[in-house]
Amino acid sequence: MLLRAALLLIAAVAGAQESQELARIKARMAEKRPMTWVFTGDSITHGALHTKGWRSFAEIFAEKVRHEMGRKRDLVINTGISGDTTGGFMPDLEWRLTRFKPDVAFVMFGMNDCVKGPDLAGYESNLRAIIAAVRRDGGIPVLMRVNPAVPGSPREKVVARLPDYMAAAEKVAKDEKVLVVDHFGDWRRKPADIRRMMNDDIHPNALGHQEMALRIFATLGLPPGGFTGKLSAPGQGR
Repeated sequence: MLLRAALLLIAAVAGAQESQELARIKARMAEKRPMTWVFTGDSITHGALHTKGWRSFAEIFAEKVRHEMGRKRDLVINTGISGDTTGGFMPDLEWRLTRFKPDVAFVMFGMNDCVKGPDLAGYESNLRAIIAAVRRDGGIPVLMRVNPAVPGSPREKVVARLPDYMAAAEKVAKDEKVLVVDHFGDWRRKPADIRRMMNDDIHPNALGHQEMALRIFATLGLPPGGFTGKLSAPGQGR
C-alpha cells in the first residue's frame, strides 16, 4: 500500500509539473503577440522522403496555428536533419535552435542515438543541455518521445535499445519538469496499428505524421476542429 501511494504521489507531482508548463504555453498564446515555434530532431522531424510529398507533422502544426487559429504572424521553423543524433545536434545548437529564441521548442531525438550513440548518459546530458539552452532565452522546451519501430520487423532489432532511450527521455522530462508529447507510449498501446502508419520499419508515412500532429494538438489542448483534425492521409508504405 505504501509503495502504491508513493507511486501515485510521484505521478501526481509529474502531472502538476507538466500542467504548469502547459499553462505557460497557453498564457503566451493568450497574449496574442506573435510566437516562434521550433521543431528539431532527426529524420522523423525532418519529414522528408517518407512523407512522399504530404505534409510532415511540423507542417500540419503550422497550418493549425497560422491558419486555423488565425495566428498569421507566428513562425513555425523545422530544423530536423535526417540521420542526426543529440551528439550531432549539440555543435549546431546555436544555428538550429537558440538563434531563433523560440517561445516553444519541440525536441525529438532517440531513433539514431540508440544505434549510433551517444550512450544513455550522454543522451540524457545532451537533452538536459538543450532544455537549459531553450530556457536561458525564456523559451519553453517540450520533449517528444519518438515513435516505435514496426513490431517484429528487422529494423526493430537494430533499434532494440530504443525503449531504454525513451525511458531516459521520460526521466529527463520528469527531472527537468518538461511537458512531454508521448508518441512512443501512444503508438505502443495499439501495436497492430503501427505498420499502416509507417513508410518503412522506423519512419512514419503521411498517416503517421498526421497522427503525430494530432497528438501534439491534444497535448497542447489546441482545438481539434478544422481540416488538420480530419485529414485522410494515405497509409501506404514505400
